[in-house]
Amino acid sequence: MLNAQTNWFDGNLIKLLDRHLQIFIALEVLQNVTADLQDQVVQIELVLLTALTAVARKVIVLPPGTENKPALMALFGVIILRIAADYWRVLMAHRNNPEALPRD
Repeated sequence: MLNAQTNWFDGNLIKLLDRHLQIFIALEVLQNVTADLQDQVVQIELVLLTALTAVARKVIVLPPGTENKPALMALFGVIILRIAADYWRVLMAHRNNPEALPRD
């Protein structure tokens, strides 16, 4: 069964998580392309969420020792905050102008 001495953070768990996140991102890209082809409109919310997931994946699977590079960590923080702020702005724009939403 489960061994109490198992080291879950020896890299195998991170690799498994990385693979799952890659599959998830690929499915999101497929959904983006499908929605673009059906509606002939780029759904910016989906694109921003896919970008946020991709950057989060990159941060999660950073190799050991990366925490000693403060400029890189700060850059990832800025990127995540920027994408999240853009997503929020798009949501607020849709809330203030519901007629701009694509119709089903």
